[in-house]
This record gives sequence, C-alpha cells and structure tokens, in this order.
Amino acid sequence: MKMGARVVLLLLAAASAAPAGEVWVVGSVRRSVKVLDTQSESVIATVPLFQGPQLPEARGITFSTVDGLVGAFAFIGQGSTLQVVDSDAKTLIRSVDLEASLSVRMTIVDLESSPNRAFGGTVGPEVRAYLVVVGNAARDMGSLPEPFWAVLDQRALVESPPSVPLVAASGFLHDSTVPNSDRGQAAGVSVMGSPFGASFLRAWVSTRVPGAAETMRATLLAKGPSIDAPWRAGPSTDRVLPLGRSAPEGFSVAVPQDGEAQVFPAGATGTLVDLGHGGSCELPPANLGPVAVRGPGAGGYEIVVIDLDAEELLRVNESTCAFQRRPLGSGPIDVTVDALFEHGSAWVANRDSDSVTVVRLDGTTAEIPLGPPPAGSCLECPVSIEARLGAGRGCTTSLRLSKTLTGAALAWDAVGCTDATFSVFCQCDRRLDLDCTCACDPLETPGCFGSLPIAGQTGVEFGLAGLDGALTRQLPGLGPNPGPMPYPPEPVIQLGVNASQGHGNDGGGGGTWIGTKPP
Repeated sequence: MKMGARVVLLLLAAASAAPAGEVWVVGSVRRSVKVLDTQSESVIATVPLFQGPQLPEARGITFSTVDGLVGAFAFIGQGSTLQVVDSDAKTLIRSVDLEASLSVRMTIVDLESSPNRAFGGTVGPEVRAYLVVVGNAARDMGSLPEPFWAVLDQRALVESPPSVPLVAASGFLHDSTVPNSDRGQAAGVSVMGSPFGASFLRAWVSTRVPGAAETMRATLLAKGPSIDAPWRAGPSTDRVLPLGRSAPEGFSVAVPQDGEAQVFPAGATGTLVDLGHGGSCELPPANLGPVAVRGPGAGGYEIVVIDLDAEELLRVNESTCAFQRRPLGSGPIDVTVDALFEHGSAWVANRDSDSVTVVRLDGTTAEIPLGPPPAGSCLECPVSIEARLGAGRGCTTSLRLSKTLTGAALAWDAVGCTDATFSVFCQCDRRLDLDCTCACDPLETPGCFGSLPIAGQTGVEFGLAGLDGALTRQLPGLGPNPGPMPYPPEPVIQLGVNASQGHGNDGGGGGTWIGTKPP
C-alpha cells in the first residue's frame, strides 16, 4: 500500500473459453447452498445439506484444487462434519465427520483450499493439495470452546472410497497456560498462494480474543518444503479495538492468488494493514470486516471490504488508498470476488435480508433475493459466500530469472496445472505514475485490467519464455514511447496459467496470477 513504483513482469496463460461463472452461498438456518449464475445474476440451483432443527448450522465453503479436479467439488462445514458436494451435479455425495480423527468435537467456522505444492519426498517430489479447516473445540468436558485448526488431504476427501484425510491438527493456537476465557473464538482462515523462504505453504488463521478491549488476531501456520515437515503455528499479529467495540463474527486476512499482499481488516479502527509489504490504508469512519483482494498484481490490486456499521462495500485502490462506497443489503457478513486476475464483480452475502449484493466493475449494484418474499427476513440466513473459480486456482510455480545485457529469460516449473500456455505481460506497481509504461487505474478506467501484453510475446509455450531486447511499451492514448524502456534491474516475476481442462470460471478468460517470487 502506497509503495514506490517499479515495473512488474507477468506471465499470463493463453485465454480459453470457460463455463459460466458461479457463486455459492451457504444458508446457515436452512442448511442448504444457493448457486448463483454470474451472467444472469440469479439463483440457478439449491443444494440441500443435512436437514433438521437439531442438526448443526452450516458455515464455511471452499472448492477443490486437486489437479484435474479444480472446482469439481465443494467443501462445506456443518458442525464437525465436512460436507462434500459434486459441483457439476449440485449433489451432496459424502459427509466426513472429523470428530473421530480429531478426538474433539469441533464446530467448523471456515475452511480454504491450498494450491498444489510439489513437496520433497524420499523418492522424489510428492504433489499435495490441502484443505485448512478452522473452528472452535472444547479441550474436555466443562471447558469453553477455543480456536482449533486441522489440515486435511484433499485427494483423500474426493477419491472414492475416501481414505483418512487428516494430515495435522491443532495443538491449539494459544498457550495452554492462558485461561480458557481468554482464548477467544475462531473467525476465519486464508491460504497463501505462493511459497516464501522456508515456508513452502502458509495459512493465516484469524481469531477473536476477548478482554477489556477485544483483539483481532491473525496467526500464521506454515509448513516447510519436505512432505514430512510439520505444520507449525508461528507469529501472531494483533489489532486491539477501541473500548466498547466488538470484533466481527467472521474475518480473515485477504490474500490474492499470486503473491505477498496480505490485507488484514482492523475492525472499528478503520484501518487496512498489509502484513506482507507493510503499510496501511486509513479509512475513517469505518468498521471493517470481511475483505477480499482482486487484480493482476502489486500496485494493481483492488481491495473490497465490508463496512459493517454503514452496511456498505468499500472499493479501495491498494496503491493510493482512494475508495468508493457502494450500498449493500441488511447484515452483510461475507464477501467474495469472481475473478482471480481481472477486476470482476464483488459478491456480498447479506444475512438479515436473505440476499446477495453484486457490485460490478463499473460500480453499479444489484440485490439478488435468495428466496421468495417476504423480503428482508432471515429465512436462509446466508453466512458464507465463495466464487467457483477455474483451473489456475490449483497452480503453483517455481520461477527463475536470468538476465543478459539485452534482455532476460524466465523459466519455471508448473505444479497442479495441465496443458497450459503462457504469455508475457507488463504492469507497474503504481498506476498513476506517468513514468510507468503500463499506467492504468481500474477505479478510473472501467474495463482496465491493469496490465497490457508486450508486443510479440503472446502464445508463448510453457516452460521457458525469452524477453529479447529492451521492452517497448505504448501508453494508452499517448502513442508509442519515443524510445525503448530499459529492462528494470529488480523486477518481480509473476506466472499466470489457465489449464484447458477444469471446472468453473477461470476469471473471465483472463487467466490467473500465481507464484509471485523475487528473482
């Protein structure tokens, strides 16, 4: 946020036709899922879960990222049970009760899939896609529930017959000497899309910690590059709220598919904090809750965050902190975006008005009812919302850069992507800088995706892409640059893929950005 300008090189997969996009909404009271079509902006299907007034309410949803099965299954929490839904057939196919594996009865609060990673094994690389689940569990009879996390193997969940999915579990996020009353409650989870240093896979677990002043906490879980490396709870980031203000019921660190932006909403302080790059955006007056990030990369991100007090969605430019407000329904509780790369639409679940608000790229909005009248009543009571995205969602990469006097070469290994091709793109991390050859601000220019292809570099085969000679760019509306732009000394490399096979929307045909890594 508010970082200096630099040129960023991006590799984007060749676009291909994709099925119409879908957004899935979990109704807690009706214990069902409503499926919305992103084109018609209407409900097209209902998926019933386990029913009955004595059964736990549903909460939390994510989609499979196993290579070849990306988006093919939805995972939904219902008490300690993980419901597995066939995304194409819109049918509940399996229920996996985690209580026996965990030896505790956990109430699932949130869950998120990881991209595929090629971990080092004893006889070679072993590719895994995990599912990180967070919730509240009691240590023993009479104990108050406290935050709990578990990591599951996705392939074990979706294969038939399923095998034991548990990989790692809790250890609890807080020290055992802390009184139960101070341990707080689980609020959300988000999985990072790129490795970083010794942490080959990372996830942020968010918790609400009580006290004279409530605290919003984000704790980092991390696993090393070996398949046998343990999952460990690492450092925490705390944001203490003003006296008398409560933390949102659900919140998490928002991360893009590609990189190190890690946006933490600090509640009633009105602050968005980037835990990855540093910096913040101050947005008073606002009570910031659920948040999501969309866009092509650093400096091109747009943050969408719910102002819980005003019941509005704030669209925030990550570089300038400029923002716009858009009205929502009653009781907004969760937000998702329908594109991994492009600046698509934002979708907000409104619990108290039984509706979903869509905020389109051009700023217009529409409220979509989830059931018949009477409007404004909580019958479905939506609590979680997630876009069903396509093949790039499961990918990860290892990127390498070699530079010469006249250009550079990029090489990478793709994991979790099948039959992908790539193109080279360029963008800048501060769009309003006129020295930037890719200047474009999505808030000011509807339809701007923040990056433009480098001439002659489309359709590059995956595995190796060469950038020969100095890069020349054309500013929108200003004609060709008078001369070549020297290759930047320290670019950030990003790789985007779009597999030809897969399920769901691939981000509007624009591909996805993944695996951001310094050279």
